[in-house]
Amino acid sequence: MLEDNRRKVYEPGIMTDRAYSEHCFGDLDQAMESDENPLWLVKQAVERGERLPALYVSCGEQDSLLPNSRAFVEDLRQLGVEVTFETAPGGHEWDFWDSQIRHVIEDWLPLESREEYDFHTLVSRKNTGSFKWDQMGDQPEGVAPLSVADMELKNPPQIAEVI
Repeated sequence: MLEDNRRKVYEPGIMTDRAYSEHCFGDLDQAMESDENPLWLVKQAVERGERLPALYVSCGEQDSLLPNSRAFVEDLRQLGVEVTFETAPGGHEWDFWDSQIRHVIEDWLPLESREEYDFHTLVSRKNTGSFKWDQMGDQPEGVAPLSVADMELKNPPQIAEVI
């Protein structure tokens, strides 16, 4: 089934604009067996005998990539990866992703205590070599780049200790 799903779902044809996709991922013909492909990364880890953490995958019920997400989860399970897969109303959009990130943090992650974490305060990365932040120039308080990444939120102490 893994190979069937790979041809059906992960092949470069899933991208509607090849030039844009190659700008993001590089040569799509080579991306299949590279670190641009999360399934390939998982396969490599499994082959090395690495213990993988439980994974959480969520997709909007109106997202055109829902069949791809289901196939990806099926492939992960065939590789023996513990994965929680949930769908919820929504599409391929920020509001859906934001709601799912909150759900994962508040309900799914096995955190001892959620009260001690601050997942709402943005940490300014200006003048730290962050191209995205440094290009913004002077902006009013609370204005952040359109793409907010996990590194722009305050990390829980346990993550900082591991790193």
